[in-house]
Amino acid sequence: MPKASRGVIGVIGNGRATANIIEDSLNEFVDNNDFVLPWYGGKPSDSMDRVYTAIIDFDHPYHIVGNGAPKSLVKTALEHHQSEDPMDATVRATHDLGGDTILVLWDDEVATESAILQAHAYGMRLLDLTNALAPIDVVDPETPAPAPEAPEEDAPEDKEIDKFSEDELRTQPIAALRRQVKLLGLDYERSATKEELISALLGGLQDVGLKQEAPQEVAKAFPIPKSGCLALSWDDKVETITISAETVGAVQEMFNGLKKLLQG
Repeated sequence: MPKASRGVIGVIGNGRATANIIEDSLNEFVDNNDFVLPWYGGKPSDSMDRVYTAIIDFDHPYHIVGNGAPKSLVKTALEHHQSEDPMDATVRATHDLGGDTILVLWDDEVATESAILQAHAYGMRLLDLTNALAPIDVVDPETPAPAPEAPEEDAPEDKEIDKFSEDELRTQPIAALRRQVKLLGLDYERSATKEELISALLGGLQDVGLKQEAPQEVAKAFPIPKSGCLALSWDDKVETITISAETVGAVQEMFNGLKKLLQG
């Protein structure tokens, strides 16, 4: 596929956005850019319909990607790319045409997350079209970014900032941090704070916001000879319960047998 002579911007996803957010954001790219738009089939979502209106009705150049696109869209498109998977195909076509930016109508669909990871693998810039073009940063789960090293006291100016440094993560909204944690497959509490999410993304040890199973208590029981009681011990606590002499004898016999077995 020949590369375009102008810039190329792809659009994916189906998420909702408040009034004018989509239109105002697209308006920043209409000059000197071609667009790559997916056709998912059926009736377009409200958000994608707004994208079509902002691009097509105002005669901005575009490619259309997907099977069964209406003739009215195909007729005025620069090119029609047939595909049964229009989301991933839109990312691929944008990349092949020389584009480096994907605008995301963010939603929680698997297809959208897959396309985001594909764009990340291409090294493309990801911007949230439902959130005033906020950057979407994806941390590679295979190579998590290390926490930045503390600078030496006599040379603080030598501090280097990694691609996904703590300082950079702190500039991102908490919604973007939650998305990164989700894309990494980490299970987190809805109440997790920004500090906890940042710690988890940096591979820290203080990810207390992540869901953790509570350790199970292990109880121990042993009979108290000639008392008619059974002692229960757990979590540094000891309780006694009264049982019959027959039960005490049976328990005592069991413990004696185990003791002999262990002693060989």
